[in-house]
Amino acid sequence: MNALWGMPGVLVLVLCLLPGPARAQPAIGWVDTAAIYPGRILVRARMDSGAKTSSLRTDSRQSFERGGDTWIRLRVTDRRGHPHTLERRVVRIAAIKQHSATPTRRPVIRLGLCVGDVYKEVEVTVAARANLNYPLLVGRNFLAGSFLIDSARTYTAKPACSRKGVGDQ
Repeated sequence: MNALWGMPGVLVLVLCLLPGPARAQPAIGWVDTAAIYPGRILVRARMDSGAKTSSLRTDSRQSFERGGDTWIRLRVTDRRGHPHTLERRVVRIAAIKQHSATPTRRPVIRLGLCVGDVYKEVEVTVAARANLNYPLLVGRNFLAGSFLIDSARTYTAKPACSRKGVGDQ
């Protein structure tokens, strides 16, 4: 009886009580590699369950008009230090609340993101903040329903998506 209710028995009981989707979600590290589409740009990414929307740090950005819409041209540096230029349509402007400052306004674009074998097209805010340690913060709009975050691990999932991203040829 003790073997049944020892630590392994309790773990089995807890796993049985979890809802089906929670059991099926793989665990990833709090920092991992992600691919940004279009272009399959590999970057270091911090998984941020406290952020509703994912956020991309850009080295430079420039707004312009195309077909009556506002677009943004931005430069992103990959994990090997190579710059990449992306042009994306701005879908909205978001007010970002910060703990110690007044809210800022950031453009929001749609990008394809890949972590492990999960690919989703999500809204991403564009941040021109050089002080961020990771170029990509992956928020709940990507993580929800797909992953659990293991705060003790890093670099557990290599991007392995078979889909092409938005605008890829």
